[in-house]
Amino acid sequence: MITATSDLCSVTEPSYILTITISDGKNTIDDFKIIVTISNMNTPPAIQNLPSAVYIPEDALGGSKVYQLSVTDSTTSTSSLTQTCSTSLSADSSKFSLDSASSTITLNGTNVLDYESKNTYTITCSVSDG
Repeated sequence: MITATSDLCSVTEPSYILTITISDGKNTIDDFKIIVTISNMNTPPAIQNLPSAVYIPEDALGGSKVYQLSVTDSTTSTSSLTQTCSTSLSADSSKFSLDSASSTITLNGTNVLDYESKNTYTITCSVSDG
């Protein structure tokens, strides 16, 4: 088995020549060469510029934009990415929705936020290229 000793995602050479020598301690087989061609590897998509907090007034109307994600992938069209968002408590999941076409998280319904009963929500988002 031949194992890379460094991350091949950032290589700049299109191929490498490996020189192989085999020996059993007494006899050595002549060197032979293997050409290793580095093909385009998949890079994972990312959500960029995430804020640590987003503030929205408790009287915000349904459809109000909470945040627009910035989704990128250097090897895949962003239209083919799968985006998901969920809240930390399932009871809160009906309060927010994600429009994956625009990468926008919006508020659902009317009068869904009540600062006095709950003033913090945790929304976890992820993106996948399959």
